[in-house]
Amino acid sequence: VWPLPQTVSPLAASALVLAQTGYNCATRAPLRAGNCAVIVGDGLVGHFVAQMMLLRGAGVIMVGRHDERLGLFAETERSRRVNMKVQEPVEALRQLAPSGIHVLVDAVGTLSAIQPFLPLMRQGAHIISAGFHGLDSLLNIQKLRLRELTLHSPSGWNQHRMDQTLALLANGRINPEALITHQFAAEKIVDAWRLILERKEGVLGVVLKWT
Repeated sequence: VWPLPQTVSPLAASALVLAQTGYNCATRAPLRAGNCAVIVGDGLVGHFVAQMMLLRGAGVIMVGRHDERLGLFAETERSRRVNMKVQEPVEALRQLAPSGIHVLVDAVGTLSAIQPFLPLMRQGAHIISAGFHGLDSLLNIQKLRLRELTLHSPSGWNQHRMDQTLALLANGRINPEALITHQFAAEKIVDAWRLILERKEGVLGVVLKWT
């Protein structure tokens, strides 16, 4: 049980475990300010990883397929987005990251989603597999060897990571509420689940309200 600081709303705290996933992924690889991190996936995990990577000083590129989800990741000097439906992603990343990719994060759970980007990675770069329930999970380790790539497979939560994530929430360093697009009363759980299953554009964080 984690008591909530006064600066953390119950709505923001509802995303604590997923936000911790972002923290877990973003703290795995060594990073220097300005290094390029590419996040493949515009879901909640992808957004939390992106927020955490920005806190570490990385330049972050989010690659996804949904305009409205990508739109929640504001573009700045250090943050860019690529819509795979309208842009050729490999060429787009080649232009946005001419010095190569330092960290590549799979936030989808389908390794085929990141395979095309492996040739863009720098020597000694890092791959982080954050997607948990994908069916396409086989990776030829020999393809990592030429560039001496390191694969990280974070999973679950622990007290330290939850404490660190909650502290970031309390200090306003990360913003879960911006990612919550829909709220339902608990008795409307069927409607909420149907909305998630239909995968309509504009749906990201869905929260049930119990009071």
